Amino acid sequence: MRIVDVETVVVGTPPPHYGGSFWIFVRATTDSGITGLGEIYAPPFRPPAILQMVSDVAERSLVGADPFDIERLWRGAYSRGFTQRPDTSVVAILSGLETACWDIIGKEVGQPLYRLLGGKVRDAVRSYTYIYPAAGADESVYRDPLLGAERAADYVSQGFTALKFDPVVSYSSLDPRQLGTRTVNKVREYVRIVREAVGTSADLLIGTHGQMTPSSAIRLARAIEEFDPLWLEEPTPPEMPEQMALV
Repeated sequence: MRIVDVETVVVGTPPPHYGGSFWIFVRATTDSGITGLGEIYAPPFRPPAILQMVSDVAERSLVGADPFDIERLWRGAYSRGFTQRPDTSVVAILSGLETACWDIIGKEVGQPLYRLLGGKVRDAVRSYTYIYPAAGADESVYRDPLLGAERAADYVSQGFTALKFDPVVSYSSLDPRQLGTRTVNKVREYVRIVREAVGTSADLLIGTHGQMTPSSAIRLARAIEEFDPLWLEEPTPPEMPEQMALV
């Protein structure tokens, strides 16, 4: 069995574009007619550039190959280039293509992929949700702790036991930055009100986006520690792991 074609599918999302303005999928087709789907998640470029990247990687490394040879295909595609370690943006492309290969493999052998990856370990997997505005509502939920608490309680009533939100909210091209006392207090108040709304029914996941300096992140963490967040995600820029370690 060989892969004979790779197609890229771009799906636009309606405003306000939660989860991104567009989703990008790849569909790989084999000479036996089996197709596999994969998603290119969070690429750093807009669709026209991604389409060209997919076409280039697929043409050089995937078309004509056996989809069962995932490890060899991955290593071959990833190590192309002068440094043998290309820009990490290509990893988004490779992940979509690899997922499509796994989809083909599962269909070819007639088995769900979890059985091919070690078998079933548990009957259910815990999931979390972001705190989003209600349908038709504006984005005040990100700034108004009472609205945030209302949405949090609604998600708990739906069965979620973990809720993720970014109480720092604003991003800037000047990040990372030092948060002022007023901002720290606003964040603390937001977390406090959400915690009071859900009690011990749900864990709180603080999902920041690299907005802070290490000292500011530590200060914020201390301010919200009493509300027992399960985690404080990416408080400092991800390209600075030494700062993350300091926090």
